[in-house]
Amino acid sequence: MVKVRRFLAVDDCGTRINPMIIEGQVHGGIVDGIGMALMEMIAFDEQGNCLGGSLMDYLIPTAMEVPHFETGHTVTPSPHHPIGAKGVGESATVGSPPAVVNAVVDALAPSFATQTCHSRRRGCGKPCRAERPRRSDEYRYDDD
Repeated sequence: MVKVRRFLAVDDCGTRINPMIIEGQVHGGIVDGIGMALMEMIAFDEQGNCLGGSLMDYLIPTAMEVPHFETGHTVTPSPHHPIGAKGVGESATVGSPPAVVNAVVDALAPSFATQTCHSRRRGCGKPCRAERPRRSDEYRYDDD
């Protein structure tokens, strides 16, 4: 089982209009990304039927699974917007899953090939290399 104890994130959303809203967007993106890496999964049987009956079966992080956040920011105004603003929520959502998986791989070092982040997903602990992207059929589940 993987538990995220601390998460550091730095954003650059250009001109900061409302810092409190920006913090909320970053926190929400981090939680979203942690959920993607560790909990969320849609499983199918051999006939292609979804095994989750409803959203009750689709796990997302609760307050118990959310780590302590340390956030920071830089300000690089966008030349493409009148006030220099950029998007903010997406950066934390996109960056969180690889950060969590890389932390697991770093922690497990030599034994990472046999470990997984998600209890039913195999292969997510294997590092992706730039020379060849991973194919979807390279991921295996305990049900297989």
